[in-house]
Amino acid sequence: MKTKTNKHKNDCLPCDIPPFSRNNYFTGKLLTERDFTAEQRYLINKLRLHHIGLHGWGVVCGLKVKPHPFCPDRRIVVEPGLAIDGCGREIRVSEEIELDLPTPEPLAIAIEDPCPPDQSGETTESAGSIEQEQEEYEPCLNLYVCLRYAEWQTELTPAPFDECTCGSNGTRPNRILESYDIQILTKEPAGFEQVRTEKEKWESDDPQEIYESLFAGCPVPSDIDCIPLAFIRDFTPGEDLKAESIHNRRYRRLLPSTTVLDRLIRYILTKIPTRNLTKIIGIGWTHRAEYHLHDFMRLFIGERGSSPGFEVTFDRPVRKDGITPRTFQAIAVRYLDNCHGAGQPEIVPATVRLNPTRTKAHLHIDHHYAHNRLDRTRFDLYLVLRCNQVIDDHGYPVDGNLLAGLDSENREYLSATFPTGDGIVGGTFESWIRVVHGEAHEKEGYESNA
Repeated sequence: MKTKTNKHKNDCLPCDIPPFSRNNYFTGKLLTERDFTAEQRYLINKLRLHHIGLHGWGVVCGLKVKPHPFCPDRRIVVEPGLAIDGCGREIRVSEEIELDLPTPEPLAIAIEDPCPPDQSGETTESAGSIEQEQEEYEPCLNLYVCLRYAEWQTELTPAPFDECTCGSNGTRPNRILESYDIQILTKEPAGFEQVRTEKEKWESDDPQEIYESLFAGCPVPSDIDCIPLAFIRDFTPGEDLKAESIHNRRYRRLLPSTTVLDRLIRYILTKIPTRNLTKIIGIGWTHRAEYHLHDFMRLFIGERGSSPGFEVTFDRPVRKDGITPRTFQAIAVRYLDNCHGAGQPEIVPATVRLNPTRTKAHLHIDHHYAHNRLDRTRFDLYLVLRCNQVIDDHGYPVDGNLLAGLDSENREYLSATFPTGDGIVGGTFESWIRVVHGEAHEKEGYESNA
């Protein structure tokens, strides 16, 4: 274990937050050391409670761990940054910190007194024995870089009237330096284990459960004072540490600032519209229905200009250039015999148009195609409208996903629910019908497989 140390470290740092008690000042009050200490402790504990209750603990910014640029086999560098520990205490690292990596004793001897190869390029006998020792004492290590809050007592000053200083020659620190302690550990500390467990749980959390957790109780100070900074996998002492071996995010508990959160929210708002989107509110056929060929020809083909074709209705106008034969299509899957099996899909030749109010799109199947290819044939017809490419007057794609729901009258049957959409721009509207001919409609079999 390698540690950044200093003199006069204060190891008595309580984590709990006692009930708040303020000084009450009045004229003539005698102020002692206890009163000034209580004044400081009151403000410090208030801030700690704010951090724990409203923000939590973790790395606020910076503190990235990276290999040393000149001696990556011996040291790592921790960049400046800010963190809050589990007790709510602020930890500020104001400059880059270099830490020594673990070095087994035989390896240290080899580094201090290397045995260079001779002129022929071969290694001398003594150097060979050192290499053998390195091989024997160079295991791969998993390292854990950990940040802790620390306080250092500085500016020792004579304290002749302090009962705890043993007379007039005693001293007391004049300042308390709020600092930090950075360690490289070879055994996983509790902080790393807690973050790993939390992240595994967060991946399966339900949003409702997250909200309900507000009623489970307030967060309390944590006795885990180690803030994970990085996990270093398979480090071999004496060899250069590669940047890809340092995992800065895997075990790091992030505590983003309000500025970062504000930027993220603003970015999300540019991707998710904050207004009601245009939707499809109706169609001119019955989704998943079975039609007799005679009715299909009468309702959707008819004579020229006598049928509306396949009609889709929007709740507000859409742009005309979005309704084209490539965005609004019919696909027929023809079955050449009465047996169930794979059919022959083909895009149906058709024309499309938008009505004058730009709220209804019509698809008209070619009259000759219908009589030459679909007459006396059993087929499924898929109606597809690619709403990603259909734009309303506000510049947003139509929210066109056709979602399944339960029938309003018989809750045992599925039905298409209108208006379409799931609150996200775009999507593909897709509906289908079956067309049969002859006396046997095979309606029951179709509905069970549709």
